[in-house]
Amino acid sequence: GGYNTSAGISGNYYDVFNGTSCSCPNAAGVAALVLSVNTSQTRLQVTQNLLYGCDKIDNVPYSSTKTYGKWNAYYGYGRINAYNSVRLAAGTDVTPPSINHTNARSHNSTYQTLLTANITDHDGASVPASGTSMPMVIYRHNKNNAGWSSFDSVYASSNSGSNFYFNIPCYGWETEVQYYIKAADFSGNIAYFPKGAPNNFWLCYYAVGSLTESTNKHAAWSPPDAGAGISGSVNFGNFKILSTKVRIYLRHTYVSDNILYIWSPIADNNNNRKCLFSENGSSLDNITGAYVTDSASQFWYQASPPYTNGTFYPEITMRGYNGTSANGNWRFVNYDIASGDAPNYDSLRITFVRTTGALSPSARVNSAADTTIDFGIIPQSSFVDKDFYLKNSGTSNLSVSAANFTGSFSADFILLTPLPGPIAPNDSGLFTVRATNALGMTKSGSPQQLDAPNGNMVLTTNDPSKPNLSVSLITDYALPVSLASFDLFAVKKDVRLSWSTLTEINNAGFEVHRQTIDKNGNLSGWVNAGYIEGSGTTNEQRFYTFTDLKPGNGKFNYRLKQIDLNGNYEIFNAAYPVEIGRPVNFDLSQNYPNPSNPVSRIDYQLPIDAAVNISVYDLTGQLVNTIVNSKMDAGYYTAIFDGTNIASGIYIYRISVTGDGMNFSSVKKLVLVK
Repeated sequence: GGYNTSAGISGNYYDVFNGTSCSCPNAAGVAALVLSVNTSQTRLQVTQNLLYGCDKIDNVPYSSTKTYGKWNAYYGYGRINAYNSVRLAAGTDVTPPSINHTNARSHNSTYQTLLTANITDHDGASVPASGTSMPMVIYRHNKNNAGWSSFDSVYASSNSGSNFYFNIPCYGWETEVQYYIKAADFSGNIAYFPKGAPNNFWLCYYAVGSLTESTNKHAAWSPPDAGAGISGSVNFGNFKILSTKVRIYLRHTYVSDNILYIWSPIADNNNNRKCLFSENGSSLDNITGAYVTDSASQFWYQASPPYTNGTFYPEITMRGYNGTSANGNWRFVNYDIASGDAPNYDSLRITFVRTTGALSPSARVNSAADTTIDFGIIPQSSFVDKDFYLKNSGTSNLSVSAANFTGSFSADFILLTPLPGPIAPNDSGLFTVRATNALGMTKSGSPQQLDAPNGNMVLTTNDPSKPNLSVSLITDYALPVSLASFDLFAVKKDVRLSWSTLTEINNAGFEVHRQTIDKNGNLSGWVNAGYIEGSGTTNEQRFYTFTDLKPGNGKFNYRLKQIDLNGNYEIFNAAYPVEIGRPVNFDLSQNYPNPSNPVSRIDYQLPIDAAVNISVYDLTGQLVNTIVNSKMDAGYYTAIFDGTNIASGIYIYRISVTGDGMNFSSVKKLVLVK
């Protein structure tokens, strides 16, 4: 390997192939090859074919859409693939789709894990959204270190344009999950995310468990000036790493001389060293309490020393540590590239997110069928008995301490069997329920009788995420709409609902209702969040989506009120609540609309509880208006700018945030036109 660095055939060679000194001649050579296939191409056409053909490498999201496809701040358009680009120039598409996905974070929920991926062809065109070519996720699990299961797969549960949504089944605490995503274009070209999947080294990883943190510190260290040094050891016990964060306190009068790596005790040299900081900051001094983590929102080059208490991306992602053992001695490697300014570290702190080791049950709720008992048609003055099996997908015994029937017709349902004893992991508990047609109903009777909302069996469990599990009790008397699926999930500050029907009879539409669950578990009344028009009468499956914009921070229940053309209705409750949680980073959005005439909105988000100030200034720096100045809980917020009493012109607005040892500031331009 290597390449010639001097003129002639016998020049010096480098034994590695990296850096712009290698990437530039490589790109130029491939560009020439692309042009040779079709010499009538313009410069822009060669550029397009070169960049369209790039491989989207590594486990990072290519989340920016640029002129020539998906783009990532670490890797740009990706790694050049000469074959893909040459075939595109020749008029043949062998380039697979682009999959933009952010690795799922570890969590403590025993519900399904939702994955989201934006998937398009290399040129931005759509990919198949149905049939055997639609995107799928391939996954496996390791419960309580019992060993990895074989791989299973599931197609996308729904999509909205090029955004596809996948559900990995629910698990109990102390469960590890590895997965990758597969997608095809209409030419049959197949892409995998991460690019190296299904090789184990590249698989996405998360864990389900009770989460905590472990932090250890390396004290004062003085690496050599103008050379490399290796620190002493920072020791951790044996647990799986779920995410990594490093805090740096460095005194250096010329920080752009400095390069810092973290060095894991794992033996894999392809994965054990990660660059945290590399020659940033020009001639300025010091790094004071800055954090390095994959959940940051900015790179080092976007700020200036001493970076006080800021949070920054590493120079290379640390996701490769996720799922590896922390056990052993961790070290740092420092390289100072010039003499005269020696580095001095006051401390280096390593923090790992991990699980506590606690186990838990998980009442299986992977589809509507897992929480539904369908009694069918109940003869007049008679009853129907149905068996219901509650499956434990967790890692410890599932206990049910009570079963209560709720709804207007709860008296028409009884439990015939005693409550089951402890339900072992991977086992089921039996509940036999009787539904009685005590009112002498007929098939054409009142559509309100014994329908889903009027009968629910609520099970009190020791599942940490499902202490009160509701099982819908369904009969055929009031089913103008046969619901096939009903899912909901948080998308930043919004809640997205998706549902499908198998058949519909005289269906006018669906009201979407929302209910708030406070921190003590108390329930608010239901409010109408919106309406989606139905499909009348059809025997074909129909798919619906609704986005509840900014319901606020907290936990919410949702239900659908299906209304027929005669005004009769049916209630369908979602099987689980959804939570609008903490954002992972600070952010200040551009006001909208902009120009403001005279009122506009400003969205911002806080990953921590903090003191927040948002103020508007004119171009001379004079304070015009203070919009927000208060202590805020972590969450998503919208501030209102009202320029009624302010002259038209160009202004700037700034957010300043302080809290939990962290600071954030951002400035945007605002145009006011009246």
